[in-house]
Amino acid sequence: MQSLNGTWKLALDSKNIGRQEQWFAAVRPEAQDAPVPGIIQQVFPDCYGVAWYWRTFTPQQNAGSDERYLLSFNAVDYIADVWVNGQPVGGHEGSETPFVLDVTGAIEPGQENLLAVRVLNPTDDPIDGVKLAEIPHRNKEAREYMPGRSYNVGGIIDRVTLTAAPAVRITDIFARPQCSDGSIPVTVTVHNDTGKPVEGQLAAVVGQAAGGSTLTEAAVSGRFDPGDSTHELVLKLDEFERWDLDNPALYRVEVELTAGDGRFVHSRMVRCGFRELCIKDGYFHLNGRRIFLKSTHTGNHFPIAQIRPVDPDLMRRDCIMLKASGYNCIRFIAGMSLAEQMDFCDELGLMVYEECLAGWCLADSPDMKRRFDLSVREMVLRDRNHPSITIWGLLNETPDGPVFRHAVDTLGLVRSLDNTRLVLLASGRWDCQPSIGSVSNPGSDTWQYEWGIEGPNAKAVINTWDLNHGGYFDKMGDAHAYPAVPHPPVTINFLKNLGKDTKPVFLSEYGIGSMLNVIRGTRKYEEWGARPDLSDATLFRTMAEKLENDWKRWGLEGTYAFTEHLLHDSEALHARWRSLGFDLIRCNPKICGFNLTGILDHGITGEGAWRFWREWKPGICDVLSDGWAPLRWCLFVDPMHGYAGRRFKIEVHLANEGVLGAGEYPVRLAVQGPKGKVWEKRLTLTIAKPPKGQEPPLAMPVFCEEVELSGPAGEYLLAAEMEHGGAPTAGRKTFFISDPASLPKVDKAVTLFGVDERVEEWLKSRGVKVRRMGKTRSTEKQVILVGSSPSLQKDEAGWRKLLDLIARGSVAVFAYPDCFARGEENQKVGKLERKCAFKTSVRTFPVENAAEEEWEVFSNEYWDGIHYLISELPNDTYKVELGFCEGYQPTLDMRVFNVEINGKRVLEDFDIVKEAGGWKRALTRSFDVPSRKGEIEIKFGHVKSAPSLCRLRVYNGKGKLVVEDAAVVQGRNTTYWLPLQKCGQVQRFADWLYHKECVAKRHPVFDGIKGPGIMDWDYYGPVISNRLLVDQDEPEEVLAAAFATGYATPGGYASGIMMAVHRFGHGRFILNTFNILENVDSSPAADRLTVNLLNYAAGLAEGKLEELPRNFDETLKALGYTQ
Repeated sequence: MQSLNGTWKLALDSKNIGRQEQWFAAVRPEAQDAPVPGIIQQVFPDCYGVAWYWRTFTPQQNAGSDERYLLSFNAVDYIADVWVNGQPVGGHEGSETPFVLDVTGAIEPGQENLLAVRVLNPTDDPIDGVKLAEIPHRNKEAREYMPGRSYNVGGIIDRVTLTAAPAVRITDIFARPQCSDGSIPVTVTVHNDTGKPVEGQLAAVVGQAAGGSTLTEAAVSGRFDPGDSTHELVLKLDEFERWDLDNPALYRVEVELTAGDGRFVHSRMVRCGFRELCIKDGYFHLNGRRIFLKSTHTGNHFPIAQIRPVDPDLMRRDCIMLKASGYNCIRFIAGMSLAEQMDFCDELGLMVYEECLAGWCLADSPDMKRRFDLSVREMVLRDRNHPSITIWGLLNETPDGPVFRHAVDTLGLVRSLDNTRLVLLASGRWDCQPSIGSVSNPGSDTWQYEWGIEGPNAKAVINTWDLNHGGYFDKMGDAHAYPAVPHPPVTINFLKNLGKDTKPVFLSEYGIGSMLNVIRGTRKYEEWGARPDLSDATLFRTMAEKLENDWKRWGLEGTYAFTEHLLHDSEALHARWRSLGFDLIRCNPKICGFNLTGILDHGITGEGAWRFWREWKPGICDVLSDGWAPLRWCLFVDPMHGYAGRRFKIEVHLANEGVLGAGEYPVRLAVQGPKGKVWEKRLTLTIAKPPKGQEPPLAMPVFCEEVELSGPAGEYLLAAEMEHGGAPTAGRKTFFISDPASLPKVDKAVTLFGVDERVEEWLKSRGVKVRRMGKTRSTEKQVILVGSSPSLQKDEAGWRKLLDLIARGSVAVFAYPDCFARGEENQKVGKLERKCAFKTSVRTFPVENAAEEEWEVFSNEYWDGIHYLISELPNDTYKVELGFCEGYQPTLDMRVFNVEINGKRVLEDFDIVKEAGGWKRALTRSFDVPSRKGEIEIKFGHVKSAPSLCRLRVYNGKGKLVVEDAAVVQGRNTTYWLPLQKCGQVQRFADWLYHKECVAKRHPVFDGIKGPGIMDWDYYGPVISNRLLVDQDEPEEVLAAAFATGYATPGGYASGIMMAVHRFGHGRFILNTFNILENVDSSPAADRLTVNLLNYAAGLAEGKLEELPRNFDETLKALGYTQ
């Protein structure tokens, strides 16, 4: 075998003229050196389309008269056309799998030969009729990359070899070890290039893969017809070892072909193993015993070459680190493993759940079925001998539609190639069709009902997206959950009780990541000597620069010794959130397995347990080892931060994967504080013997009570210990207690504006003197606490009075970011009501078919719940115009919804991308609607994913615009009363798997509170907000800010202010986005922040009121105050 790896020549064919101009005949003068294996983009960053590779070689072996020259490519992404010495020799479509070309007629033995390969790396615009969205591509993004997606790359991505092989030869062996009887049926494919039948024999032997003597053998004689023929043998072992997690016993099957009276001799070898993974009663069973599936998924993403490691140790490290930290499975999500990784997993005893590129984001097209089948077929054929492969997966997060329905039908194809493995239909089951089962066990040719509410008569479930359970659709058995963070109580309860009233559930995706360490990552690229213009290196560097700039601009240098320590802290805290996830999941006996998101920071995100360069994040190895332990505690304290002398709910569960049998086990629980133990409990855990034929639960409750805890303020530890009989892990949970007596007094009177009675009464209970603004007159500078009463929205007189006081030296604390919103005034007639949440996504991107002044309108959207009621309208026939633009889902069939107006469906199965001719393209739909009793009701309904709307316009019968609402306008209205020249927006930030970190400065406002640095979710709890102040005038001082790196947004970076001080005239005002007044008296952090803010404001508001600044009225007019 002659390797053709190494340095090739590469040139771009941007005009697609290479075939016409016969580029295959000679190397182009502009061609650059390029690595093979490698990608086009290592040489030409951010370039896609057609590229040409060239390589000269001299055959090291001359093929005899009975031999053929075979040119083998392990993988080319996506379409390859190959020439040798100017002669076309064949090609291949598909990104991940090997192909072999017979080049005998084109090669010049003993001379230098020219090999040319034309590679089509598709993009959004069709080339040769091929578009990126319509090929198996996972979630590659061609135009505007954002973290969480895959770069659009292509090229000769794996090894290339030249071999001289017999004209009659073995091309495939499929060994199928049977655990039931020790037999190994073997199917051998023989290819005959002689053009006529040849008689011969196949002889097979089996032995242990590590070497040693032959254990048994078999042989069969037969005729090898021209082309491909298949032949069956059976090897039988009287004794055998099963391939298992702790004993990955491997066997080698060698087959030798002898044909044509000895003219043709050829042999091949494969490794295999005896094992079976199946679903029984809703739970995973490996080799007959129940197991808890402990998995994580990888995008197999690598620095520099993206889909191929420049350092082979990186791909090995993933598997080693998984095995070392307690996993038993790796999921290759919507993309196959590298061949070397399969061998490694076989040897390590690490199960593999494999999917191909067709499994995610494939658009429907005339070629969809063919390409899907081709991708699945070649995946199965390449890897079906590997014992580590225990699961074939077909789809990921795919709504109901043509692709999903075809995948359902593809089971027959899979079974025709391999009936020995478990097949999973669709990870996450976003199709919402529980009448179709999720699993097909080995030997089955149907989809079986093992999880959730699956059953032949189960009705489709509603696919509404709920932020508390993000990505999960009610009672589906293969579940994804990406809820908001920090998890609210409803999410905690959801995960604890998932599957409680159904069959078991496989939680196939859930996780909480960290910030991406863009600073260390940038240094790693420099350390490696990578080109600075590579796409991934550039993204790391630009995110790091933006973070450093904001960090300095907002005066946060004193918070950490170095900015990178922020990222290090985020990674360390992420380990704690992983531990919480394990507690929630492992305490639930109905969760049969868990696939943790994700293995590493692939996709240039922070979602991994380890970094992009395969380094452990701080503390995560211990968390993973404890989390996956077969016997572990699951501890809960509620609240995680409370007051001494109040009641705390302490809850303890034990996850037990059959480690402890029936019996009694002594358990001790304790709470340890700064001065010692403050609570202790001894109890006996009784594990009952399960009924005959049943298995014990995977988890059981141990203790749940409310207890009163008292002690000094500080960090406390709930600990659990088994005193005899077992050694559970994870027996520690830290939480916080504060002393209510330590809350400082507020000596200065506080003026209230728009503050509700609940907060007023709490202030009074703390001894604070309060008064309502305008009720009393004072010549003293005031501390003014501003609430969010709806009455503020149109109270311009009140706002003018407030600004008068601030301008004369008073200090206002704006406790709610919502207080600056203005009441709806964008309709000329009638009354416009939003009847549900109207979530808003704020984006900025060019809209190619809209005027530039409209880009802002169409790049912002309302999404999810959209329901208008327009009332008090004159009787008329109105034109309702709906404006759309898809800025998130780039492919067809990903966002589909219905629209009803006055009960009549006007849009059905509406797909913005399809109707607009692509994403980031605007379109409108108009409807003539008679008012109904003075009302027009517009209601959007889910079909697939969440509905979306950019703008609503309503015109009367004379064509006059009478009602208008747009997401971009709503964003502006949120800061209408904010007394700044540049008001910007109050942005709602989506915190989930990818999230921001809130950072508190070293400042009196945070005295007596945990910090400075990242604000700990356990300590601050519900105080943590998802709202940011963005694009305002620069403040006098920033007190707290939020940062996200590796976030799913163009550019990967987001930031915003959460608390800041601004000057206004002789006074100041403090902007706050934290949830403080909402949580007074229940959250010690909220109480202390509120008091600190008021005392800090008091220190700034000393003395008599000043005279109003000159030109104050002009200042108000400039701010938009009209009266």
